Amino acid sequence: MIILRKNKKVSYALLFIVIFIVTFCYTCFFFHVSGDEVWNFGFAYNIANGFVPYRDFNMIITPLYSFLGSIFIKIFGSYLYSLHILDAILIAIIVVMLFKIISWKSFLVFPFIIVWGIPSYNMLCLFFIFLILYLVYEKKSEYLISFIISLLFLTKQTVGICMFIPFFFKSKNKIKVLIVFFMPILVFLIYLVWNGALYNFIDYCFLGMFDFGSKNTLLSKYFLIEIGAIIYLIYQLIRKKENREELFYILAFQIMAFPIIDFYHFIVAIVPFVYYILKEIKSFNIGLVVASFIILIVCCYVSLLIDKDKTYYLYDNFLDYRVDVIWGDSSNDSLSIDEQIEVVNKYYSDSNNFLFMRNAYLVKIFIDEPINEFDIINNGNMGYNGAKGYIEEIDDICSNEDCIFIIDNSLYNSKVEVTQMNQEILDYVYLNYNLIDSYKTLDVLSN
Repeated sequence: MIILRKNKKVSYALLFIVIFIVTFCYTCFFFHVSGDEVWNFGFAYNIANGFVPYRDFNMIITPLYSFLGSIFIKIFGSYLYSLHILDAILIAIIVVMLFKIISWKSFLVFPFIIVWGIPSYNMLCLFFIFLILYLVYEKKSEYLISFIISLLFLTKQTVGICMFIPFFFKSKNKIKVLIVFFMPILVFLIYLVWNGALYNFIDYCFLGMFDFGSKNTLLSKYFLIEIGAIIYLIYQLIRKKENREELFYILAFQIMAFPIIDFYHFIVAIVPFVYYILKEIKSFNIGLVVASFIILIVCCYVSLLIDKDKTYYLYDNFLDYRVDVIWGDSSNDSLSIDEQIEVVNKYYSDSNNFLFMRNAYLVKIFIDEPINEFDIINNGNMGYNGAKGYIEEIDDICSNEDCIFIIDNSLYNSKVEVTQMNQEILDYVYLNYNLIDSYKTLDVLSN
């Protein structure tokens, strides 16, 4: 404590370095690789290689995180750990900001931030909500907050809109904050028009959300906890007469948990709520710090325990320094990543190739092939009524040219709830094309 009082800047710098190292080591070396991580890397990788989002590949969120990720890929190379560096920086800044507000209690928030620590646009959203809360704490200009909310919109449109609504109604100069809010968005719209991607952007990010919400809604065991948090925040808003601004923002941020209220989206949404509860606790015991590190150790142990039956090894490609087998191991009923790549290489040709696989992004990056809109055919990721449009495009292409389809058959008519791959497209392919080979979980079809 004496050191903190004597030289705060040095202390904050040391705190940043420690949190950065702990976060990077945990997320990169302990936490398993996930499909969302590969997709988020793929988006940034595409942009780094000159592709335009929405025009050349499909995304359902606004692309600020992917643009930032592309910068880190340019600097540190085309590796997954490039995004881990970005996220570790964001999380370290968050903890420093929290430390300035709630002191040592910030170490209790930290484990909640990294418990599901995959590189994602959601982490950038979390950074922006805490930056907004910090600016409110420091009583900074509402114009600066308006600018940050605009960046939040450019990171994830639904969260940005929900955050802007309470901000706009409480703002003192609505015209000016509206102008500030739309300035970054206008720059982004010019970029889209210039690259011929505006219509696709509207289709994927707004019209397609109707399909996403209707087909991907999941009410998990976390639903009741989330509803309880929302009710408590509303109660506090009604009860409190002053200093309610941060409550409005934290409540608006809860949209992050919907419509897929799984553990990942729930935990991201609940972190600001945890911060608020700790901030309201006036008394503090050093035992909380010890408890926070115990929680962190348990998180590391659980993440390893979950994947104890998987084969771990270091990759020598864009996955370098990341451990874990992704969606497949050496068991009898599935293919390893190397085996999946071998199958794809065997049939990949100058004809039209469609990889309807969970690992489509990963495999294409491995074999250095450009990614396109057919590599993610998840419900809600294809624009409004997207399955019909995709089927028509497949029919148009394959009626005149040779086509190869490699399909992850474990996702076809799957009973697993988390499966989001569109079944209409898979039905169409299986009904209209010929099965020419099969490799455990991969089927190969052709016309």
